[in-house]
Amino acid sequence: SRRRRVGQCWSRCADRFLAMFQDGAAIHVIEGPDGGDVPILEGEYDVDPDVIKSKFKKFVREFAYGTAGAGATNIGTMKYRNQLQQNCLAGEYRLEVSFNDLTTYEDAEVLAHKLQTHPSEFVPLCEIALQDLYKELVHTPANDDEKVPAIQLQLTCDADLEGSFDKMRPKKIRELVASEVEQLVVVQGIVISVKRSRHKARKAVIKCSSCESMKELTVPAGFCAAHVPSACDGNALRGGNIDRCPPNSFSFVPDMCEFVDEQVIKLQELPEHVPIGEVPRSFDLYVHNYNVDKCAPGTRLTAIGIFAATEMSAD
Repeated sequence: SRRRRVGQCWSRCADRFLAMFQDGAAIHVIEGPDGGDVPILEGEYDVDPDVIKSKFKKFVREFAYGTAGAGATNIGTMKYRNQLQQNCLAGEYRLEVSFNDLTTYEDAEVLAHKLQTHPSEFVPLCEIALQDLYKELVHTPANDDEKVPAIQLQLTCDADLEGSFDKMRPKKIRELVASEVEQLVVVQGIVISVKRSRHKARKAVIKCSSCESMKELTVPAGFCAAHVPSACDGNALRGGNIDRCPPNSFSFVPDMCEFVDEQVIKLQELPEHVPIGEVPRSFDLYVHNYNVDKCAPGTRLTAIGIFAATEMSAD
């Protein structure tokens, strides 16, 4: 079943903090670093982001297919290392990682736990780690001036419809609850509408029409927009030597912005999941980059993603 934190305790043992959580029938313990004071958040285990990046890069480099009856790993069976190299050389900057491989890899337990409980924070961190691996595994000295592309992390899982404890069991749309907001969930449904794909700025550059100062804005993924400041601070940055800029003086510089493809899909409950006499429930599924234009209305699918609550304007 889906990893569910049914209990957590803290203890001081040999100068280490231990976090305990349950994954189905298995009990997992995460050990903190030796010695020193470890930051603690109530009900959570605080992990240094650099530790997560390091563990993810190690996982991509070293995870390999095992051979039955063999004592050592065969050469050339590095699953994700090879996939990353092949995709990038083919011009597809993405890596598809199975969540089941993360949970079974001996040094990726903390990584899998953080990706499932705080995906909005740690998925972008893993994508930064993929850029580091691009420099290490794909980039050549002859292309030193080449800009490192953004690489998309695509998480998959072996959906278990029977609900055995070692896999993530898909949920019905009406089973999603508020406590799962901002967590990684697996849902099943049928596509009832697909909006036309469009371009969205992931990095926006704005310029003041008065003092010509420029700012760079980072736009988060999902149903988020860039927050353009109403006042320019160019006068303050120049020590007050120029006239104060008028309000709302910023405009976008399209040639310097970075765009990604995005699409919104409406996913509805499967007919067999709707109780008799009730109206089917649905929600919007946001996809971007290499997940755009992958399905059509009427497609039944199992999706893994971040369950998010957003403010929608009343049109």
